[in-house]
Amino acid sequence: MSNKDEAPSDLIRARDVGGFDIWSLPSFDPHVPEPEPEPEPELPVESEEVPLEEVQPLTLEELESIRQEAYNEGFAAGERMVFAQRRSRCARKPRRRWPSNWRAWNA
Repeated sequence: MSNKDEAPSDLIRARDVGGFDIWSLPSFDPHVPEPEPEPEPELPVESEEVPLEEVQPLTLEELESIRQEAYNEGFAAGERMVFAQRRSRCARKPRRRWPSNWRAWNA
């Protein structure tokens, strides 16, 4: 007990469990050494040498154009995905039929 004013109880408080945090169950599995990973073959790096004078930073217009193209491409992909989902959902639903007296409802 950390405080002498408290009555003894079976309750274990978080401040009293410092020694239990590092204890773990023993493993009964046979020890198997981990195999060494096979080294990945290094692929030849093909790079093109470009003179530093030819490299130009992107202009604001070019950057905005790239951003807009990416936005449009993502929008179109999302639109196609939603249309496909709606089409499949509509194909599963039974088609609603109008009652024979539907004209009486509009009168």
